[in-house]
Amino acid sequence: MFLRAVKSRAAHRIVACHSSIPPQRFWYRNLKLQPSAVFQLRQSRMYNEQFRSRLFHEVRSGGFRRNWISITAFGLLISTAIGATTYYVWLFQELVEKPLAVYPKPVAKEIKAALYYASRNDVPAMATHFKNAITAAEESGMHPLSDEVAGLKIECAALLAKLGNGEFKNKSVDVLEHVLDEAVAGAEYFEKQGRITDRKKVLKRAVLLGYKIGELYHELSQNKSAEDAMVWSTETLLRENNHLGDTSGKAEEVNEQWFDATATAACLEKMADHYERTSQHFLASPLYLRALTLIPTSCHSITLMTNLAAALSQQNPPSDAKISRADLISDAQKWATKALEISGTIAPPERTQECDQACVVATHNLGEMAEMLGDKTTAKRRYEEALSLAKGLGMDEGVLQAQEALARLCL
Repeated sequence: MFLRAVKSRAAHRIVACHSSIPPQRFWYRNLKLQPSAVFQLRQSRMYNEQFRSRLFHEVRSGGFRRNWISITAFGLLISTAIGATTYYVWLFQELVEKPLAVYPKPVAKEIKAALYYASRNDVPAMATHFKNAITAAEESGMHPLSDEVAGLKIECAALLAKLGNGEFKNKSVDVLEHVLDEAVAGAEYFEKQGRITDRKKVLKRAVLLGYKIGELYHELSQNKSAEDAMVWSTETLLRENNHLGDTSGKAEEVNEQWFDATATAACLEKMADHYERTSQHFLASPLYLRALTLIPTSCHSITLMTNLAAALSQQNPPSDAKISRADLISDAQKWATKALEISGTIAPPERTQECDQACVVATHNLGEMAEMLGDKTTAKRRYEEALSLAKGLGMDEGVLQAQEALARLCL
C-alpha cells in the first residue's frame, strides 16, 4: 500500500539513490577471517552465552536474594567511589579552577605547576614557576599593582615561609618587602595622579604587609627589624586615619578601601603585642587602650582589658615620675576587675571560649597584683579561683601556672 502511494517521480529518485549506493557497503560478506580470529570469535560468543545462561539461572533460582548482602555492598562501594570522584572533581573546580579563572591560561598553567611543586616540597621549582607566572601576567597586560599580580607574590612568600621548616623565611621576607616597596611607590604615583581610591587601596596593602613582615622578623628573632616594620605600619595607619578625619568630605570615597574601626583596633593590638613581647610595657598600654575604645563590648574587649591590666602592672616608672608603681598596679587591678564584671554580662551566643579564657587570665593576674602589693591572703584566694576555673575549662597551662603560684606563696 505504501509503495503504491509513492508518486512515480519520487519512486524513480528512490530507485536511483538505491542503485547509486556503492557495493563496498557489503564488504563484510567477502571478508575471510584467519583461523586464530575465527577461534577468538567463537570463544567470545561462547563466553557471552555462558554469562547470559548463568545470569538467567541466578535470576530463576533466586541467587540474588541469597547473596543480597554482597550485591548491596558492591553497589554501595561503586556508589561511594563515584560520589568521591565527583566530590573531588567539584572540590578541584571550586578551590583551583574558579580562583584561577581571573588569570589568562598561560598564567594559570604556571600557577598550577607552582602549587604542584609546593605540595611536593620542591621550593626552588615552586619559586621558578611563580616567577614565570608573574612575568606572564605582566606580559599579558595585568597591572603590576593589581590584586591578582600582588597576590601571586604574597602567596609565593607565604609558601616560602611555610615550607622547608622555616629554612626560607628570609626569602619570604625579601619577597614581602619587595611587594611593600612597590605598594608604597604606587601610592605615591596615584597621589600625584589624583587617584585617591587607588592610592588608599595599595597603601592599605602596604600597611598590612608591614605587620606581616614584623611577625616574620619576630619569628626570626630579629626584634629590631620587626619593630621598625610594625612602627612604620602603625604610624602610616594613624596618619591616614587623621587625614580622613580632617577631610571628611572625601572620606566616603575611600572608606571601602581603608581600615574600619575594628580593623584599626586589630592593627594597634598587633603593635601592642610586639611591645609586650619585648617588655616595653609602657608603650603597649596606650595602644591596648586605644584599641579598646574602637570596638564594641565583646569577648575580645575582655581580652584587651586583661592585656591592658597586665601591661600596667608590669611597668616600673622611674623614681622622679609623677605616678608610682603602686598606683599603676592599682589601676591594673581596676581594669582586671572591670574585665571580670563585663564578662559576667555577656551571655551565649555572644559569649565564646575567649571570654572564659580571659576570665582565667584576669583572675590569675589579680592574684599576681595582690602578691606584688604584699597581700598574700588575697593572692592565694585569686590563685585558687583561677585554678578552679582553669580545671573546669581544661586549660592545662592555666592549671600549671596557678599551681606554681600557690607553691610560691607557701615558700
